[in-house]
Amino acid sequence: MACCSPSRLISIIVTIIAIIGGVFVAYWLKGEDIVFLLLGVLGLIIFVLIVLLEGQIEHKEYEDNIEQAKWEKENRRAREIRDLENQLAREIDLLGDQIVREGPPTTPPPTPLENADEKLSYTSTPPPLSKEEQQVQVVGLPPLKTFTPDPNPKCLICMQEFNDGDVIQPFGICLHEFHSSCLQTWLNIPKTTCPACRQHLSKGT
Repeated sequence: MACCSPSRLISIIVTIIAIIGGVFVAYWLKGEDIVFLLLGVLGLIIFVLIVLLEGQIEHKEYEDNIEQAKWEKENRRAREIRDLENQLAREIDLLGDQIVREGPPTTPPPTPLENADEKLSYTSTPPPLSKEEQQVQVVGLPPLKTFTPDPNPKCLICMQEFNDGDVIQPFGICLHEFHSSCLQTWLNIPKTTCPACRQHLSKGT
């Protein structure tokens, strides 16, 4: 069983005292019935007043406790916010000091993968074409090749025989072979027919 609050205990004691006092007064006045009735009503009124007063006191204490708890909560939250702001300010100061000591960030070195890409792009670039090879690409001649002996070892432009290691150039569709330099001179005239068979360089021309 819960204990009574101090104000409730006081109201009970006052009521008991009022009843006992009423009994003594009734006995002294010899008018027991009327006196008992009056004292009972008086004691009840006193009890009700005390209970009401106690309720107001408890309500005031309850409101005070709520206000106190609310104030403590807001104060604790404000203190936490101040602590976070102070911590953030310290970290910003430390970062600024570190930047001043180390200087601005430099460009990071290339990764191994970037180096590999650069080497690959460099090595995969074809070498520049010679003048003869460029002329071959322009007019659409077959690729150059090195002379090897065959049954007709003669350039029909300069009328000189082919020697081992001479650079020769097949012509168009007929593939007659000539010295590369002789054929370039022939094409620069310009002429687009084979010096041997007069076949045009392009089919159907």
